[in-house]
Amino acid sequence: MREKIRSCEAIVTIITDRFSAWVQNEIGIAYDAGKPIYALIQEGVPVEGILQHITIYRRFNPLNPQTLMQPVSEVVYQIQQTRKQSATTAIVALGLFLLLMLGMGASSK
Repeated sequence: MREKIRSCEAIVTIITDRFSAWVQNEIGIAYDAGKPIYALIQEGVPVEGILQHITIYRRFNPLNPQTLMQPVSEVVYQIQQTRKQSATTAIVALGLFLLLMLGMGASSK
């Protein structure tokens, strides 16, 4: 499980009144690996342990499946924004690298 979590882009977890304590371990592994962690939490379930300090989480009402629409949309939006920021950072870094390399090539002539 550790390797799967370490190789993923992010972790999304659904926490209900019947979740196991192992979820906290998976969240800890993702945190240690520097992965974004998103949680959908059933209304009335207390947010405890590591979860309350490191995740972006949204609540839902299990008796009304429609209440999952907004939290899921927010999580998907957050993941998309993270991807865009990562892509922008990579493009800027590549541009700076190319400028540096061009500058070094020009100065050696």
